[in-house]
Amino acid sequence: DPNFWNIEEANLQQRFDRLLFPLLNSGEIKHISLFGFGPIPMLIKLGTLLNDITSVDVRQKRRNPDTWNFDDDIETIYNFSSASIIKSQVALKIELSDNIADERITRILSDDVSIYSLNIDHPNNDFVKSRKQIIDFGNKMKKAFREIKRIHGQDANLNIFPAMPISLALQLGRVWMPKADLSMKIFDQNFALGGFVEALEIKHC
Repeated sequence: DPNFWNIEEANLQQRFDRLLFPLLNSGEIKHISLFGFGPIPMLIKLGTLLNDITSVDVRQKRRNPDTWNFDDDIETIYNFSSASIIKSQVALKIELSDNIADERITRILSDDVSIYSLNIDHPNNDFVKSRKQIIDFGNKMKKAFREIKRIHGQDANLNIFPAMPISLALQLGRVWMPKADLSMKIFDQNFALGGFVEALEIKHC
């Protein structure tokens, strides 16, 4: 349904405003343990609503072993690769669960796009096993946001193409600053529609 994302974003915002925000604002809820499931764009949106001011313990469902538990202090090195040429559009590939070919992006945005990448050496969908991996990703994501804004300016729109675990999608949203970072368009992989499609737009203040 072409209206799916608009409807679900509105539902999420309404439920957050009605059920959660008053409790956070009044101080009744001081901490959230967040066990996320859902489409990646919606998880990013939820992260922006909670932001990094709220005390949130973001959890990750693991496949092997089948658990929500964390191991201690497992580290992952996150790499940020800059675009080779500065063009009028800007895209960020988040290649953590899988690699994303540039052609999948230029097919949508044309060749007039600078493509950046945040990646790990061996992408897979079950690598998040510790809180440290989530925190370190958030810190790397903050630096990526700042660097892309420095190069392209405050008025650029950042097109996000994610292949990432659910916990890191939530963390991406939490570290995005609405008054400091670029507006984002979040794309979602849809095999029925032949590739990435625009899902949500998250605008800065």
